[in-house]
Amino acid sequence: MLHTSVKFDLAIIGGGPSAYALAASCADKGLTVATVEPDVGARWIPNYACWADELKHPDLQSCIEATWASPLVYVQNDVIDVTRRYAKISTPRLQSLLQVRCSLKGVKHIGGQVTHIAHEESHDVLHLANGHKLNATLCVDASGHQSVFTHRTSGALPGWQVAYGQLIETKEPVPFAAGEMVLMDYRIPAACNEDDRLSYHLKPSFLYAMPLSSHLLFVEETILVGRPAADFDLLKQRLALRLVSMGIKSSKVLEEEHCWIEMGGGVPLRRQRHLAFGAAAGMVHPATGYLISRMLGTAPKFAEAIAQGIESGITDAVRKSLWHSLWPTDMRRTWSLYQFGMDILCRLSHEQMSSFFHAFFQLEPHLWQGFMSASMSTSAVARAMAQFFFLADPALKAELMRSGIGSGRNHLFRSVVGA
Repeated sequence: MLHTSVKFDLAIIGGGPSAYALAASCADKGLTVATVEPDVGARWIPNYACWADELKHPDLQSCIEATWASPLVYVQNDVIDVTRRYAKISTPRLQSLLQVRCSLKGVKHIGGQVTHIAHEESHDVLHLANGHKLNATLCVDASGHQSVFTHRTSGALPGWQVAYGQLIETKEPVPFAAGEMVLMDYRIPAACNEDDRLSYHLKPSFLYAMPLSSHLLFVEETILVGRPAADFDLLKQRLALRLVSMGIKSSKVLEEEHCWIEMGGGVPLRRQRHLAFGAAAGMVHPATGYLISRMLGTAPKFAEAIAQGIESGITDAVRKSLWHSLWPTDMRRTWSLYQFGMDILCRLSHEQMSSFFHAFFQLEPHLWQGFMSASMSTSAVARAMAQFFFLADPALKAELMRSGIGSGRNHLFRSVVGA
């Protein structure tokens, strides 16, 4: 049984990649760390992928399951070969790596459900559903996008990325050349009837396909972002039509994935006494849904700031400084631009969405790459969005203007397009 006399430097709520990456990084700094999670050791289910050049640490390189030199984007009547290597992360390898790092540094993994956090003058107290308590100098919420502990700024509405995926064995060799994968295929499958086509028009979705061997394929039908959240049954039906249209027959479905990601919304309030990390801290890219590479890259830097804060003594000023290190002012402004882009994406029809990405991948490579990686300053994102506006076709340009003005954010729209 845990008693209040047991005290850690850091207590992290959560048992996923964000919690373990931060726990391992903080333990590397010499901090005593505990995670509190409902099911210690539970297998991580989601599939993770990102641009290969974002996984710079040698340890993370060992977690790469497969890479593709030629991600393809199908929009309108064009096929765009995206010249940036893409990587699938092995979830079991990533989990094993982070678990071993935590174990070697003495991180304690405590099973339980946190009901609330009490903030004492000198420390935080985590209250668990089983009646146990855990003391820590500092607490970090890494419980995911459905966190009940971390409060965000109001005024920005979230959207939802929803995807249904399958890992399948195929009867015939997969229809991809070596090094090819499908990043986005916005074509409506040939097997669709008129009702299906109308459904695509109202709720555009795309195919995401990663061939893992000659007869092993991960496929996913995804709605990039929408309001309200789409239904998994709709995406399952679309994926089946997609495979029929491509002539792909599965001999066995090895795994199914149901992915539901909250995107956008407010950023964390800086006056909170506990910290947050990962999806709980609003780190999911509002316009793409990417998180894993940014989270893994940020964890060591955030851990360094936490270790310095604990060494100097935790005060309200230190907590505010730690929030600022995770969410500096320029990043908050950048997120407002991403939110603006997400709000527009939520409104686009299938034809408009195809037109959107046709123009997006005409941007200078460093602009679209930086936009998708959330690695640019606010001014750079604004430049990318301005260039995008002038590349857009007339119909999409008119829709962008209607969306920018009609949403009551004309001042932001003007700052982006230079109007």
